[in-house]
Amino acid sequence: METPSLYHFSFYSYAVLFTALMALLLAFLSWQRREEKTAFYLMWIELGIFSWAAPIFLESAASTVALKTFWSLAAYPGTIFTPLFVFLFALTLSQNDKWLNKNNIVLLLLPGLVIFTAALTNQWHGLLWPAIKIDPESNIAVYEHGPIFYLLVLY
Repeated sequence: METPSLYHFSFYSYAVLFTALMALLLAFLSWQRREEKTAFYLMWIELGIFSWAAPIFLESAASTVALKTFWSLAAYPGTIFTPLFVFLFALTLSQNDKWLNKNNIVLLLLPGLVIFTAALTNQWHGLLWPAIKIDPESNIAVYEHGPIFYLLVLY
C-alpha cells in the first residue's frame, strides 16, 4: 500500500518559491547600500517578503491541515510586518521620517506582536482562524476569518 505524500508541489508552489528567492536577492542587493535610509527599509521589505513567501511555498504544497497551519504560522511574521516596513520605507522616501525613532517604531510593532501571539495560540481560541479546510481539487487551504483577522487587516 502506498503512503500518501505530505507535499504536492505545483506550478503555484514554484512561483511562490521564485518570489521568495527574488526577494532574498533584492534584500542582499539593498543590504549593500544599507547606509542609505531608503535602502535600509527596502532591505527589510524584501526580508519580510522572503519570510512570508518561503513558508508559503511549503504551505501551498502541504497536504494536511496541520502542515498548512504550521507553515502559515511560520509565514505570519512576514505577513504582519512587511506592510509596516513598506510604511517606514514610504515615510523615509517622502522625507516624513522626522518622528521615526526607536520608541515609535517599537510602538508600531506592538499590535503586530499581539496579533502574532494570537496566531500562535489560535488552536485554543479560534479567534484568527475558526476553521481551516483544504479544497480537495486544488489543495488550497481555505481559512475562515475570525475577529483577530480583521484587526490584522486594520493594522
